[in-house]
Amino acid sequence: DDIIDYLTDNISADITLDFLAEKFFINKYYMCHTFKKQTGITIKEFMNYIYVEKSYSKAFLKNILKV
Repeated sequence: DDIIDYLTDNISADITLDFLAEKFFINKYYMCHTFKKQTGITIKEFMNYIYVEKSYSKAFLKNILKV
């Protein structure tokens, strides 16, 4: 949950797997394996999903505010 929260809040930052592992004091490979096991997707897939979701939300809000 901590990694998901961090990624969601900081998706616009340049985040690497090495950085996440150091930040959360966990082995990078164990972190990736555990994340995939718990969520069903990789960390990179989750990051892409959040990035697209936030981009879509911003574009949607801009269109609404223009009306």
